[in-house]
Amino acid sequence: MAQVEHILHGTTVATNAVLEGKGVKVGLITTEGYRQILHIDRSFVPGGLAAFIVWNKGPLLAPLEATVEVKERIDAEGRVVRGLDVADLRKQIEILKSEKVEAVTVCLMNAYVNGAHEEAVREVLKEEMPNIPVSVRFNQVCILHLKSLLLHSGLTPPSLPPSLPPALDLLRGPP
Repeated sequence: MAQVEHILHGTTVATNAVLEGKGVKVGLITTEGYRQILHIDRSFVPGGLAAFIVWNKGPLLAPLEATVEVKERIDAEGRVVRGLDVADLRKQIEILKSEKVEAVTVCLMNAYVNGAHEEAVREVLKEEMPNIPVSVRFNQVCILHLKSLLLHSGLTPPSLPPSLPPALDLLRGPP
């Protein structure tokens, strides 16, 4: 095992936990102006065309009350248009604390090109919420725009119940 660099492990334990709603409460931090992206993309909008949609898509992994926006912006070329407002970020983290989230996903616009702001948010979260798992997207998914797919792929890992890590410990073998 000492020479093994990576293990890819597929299991239905994680899938079942999400499908059965047994995950933890997840908070989402996104770019200012995109707080309702999951709701809009999934047609949870009153009136208009949403009035004709009857498909119940189930609860979101990060509810709106546990979704906060940070003041920052990186353009599609990776240039910082607006620096990360750390003081405001700390205020937003207080909202997540009051919502009693058990994990946080950070998904900022254009982070696939420049992950500096997501990394900075992760560092502040380590200070403010040291025992909470944090998932950032810039180093995991390269996609050209913020969509429900990206957000859900980012929300799933931290939403998994605490029982999953012990299951993964079995891969390490005896102590």
